[in-house]
Amino acid sequence: MRNALFLGLGLLLLVIPAVAGEILEHSLRPARDPAASFEHYGNRGPLVAIRFLPALAIAALVGAVIGRQLPALLLAGALVGGMAIGLSLTPPLWLQPTEQVGEPQPFGDGSLFAYVSCRDPGGSWISQEEAFARMTSNEGEELDPNQPQEVFFVVPGERYPEVVLRESAALVAVALVGGGFLFFIVRRRRPG
Repeated sequence: MRNALFLGLGLLLLVIPAVAGEILEHSLRPARDPAASFEHYGNRGPLVAIRFLPALAIAALVGAVIGRQLPALLLAGALVGGMAIGLSLTPPLWLQPTEQVGEPQPFGDGSLFAYVSCRDPGGSWISQEEAFARMTSNEGEELDPNQPQEVFFVVPGERYPEVVLRESAALVAVALVGGGFLFFIVRRRRPG
């Protein structure tokens, strides 16, 4: 019962910054639809509230397993912090990145950068170390047309709703699994 109260209160409190983040994102770049841009991903919109679900499940589960307040608080804080760091690194993993066509725009086009690869003039993929070695071997000379080319891979901004939906589904699944374990642990500890 108490966890349901924390869940409701937490979600209610997080709706305000989630909506405010969307409004601020729209005012930052009025010409771009915030629903088609990965800028400030995870710091606005529904993910702000949805990321609270597994955090609460982890904290309640750790508290139920450890039982002592300070160790449980420290471990839960470390796990939730690790989850936040991990989530900040995962957005490119939710969809297959595609090769960016044209030069990257100075203020971005709302796409999410995934990684850089290098291609030699023949079209074969080469390692970044090999490309850098080829580029530095021609220093001081005129621009060589046979230089390797950096190719940027991105998740296009139009795929933002799909990425949010996939991450939300994964987070809700983690929260449900954590809640299931919590229910099992609490039931086992109750007498009779």
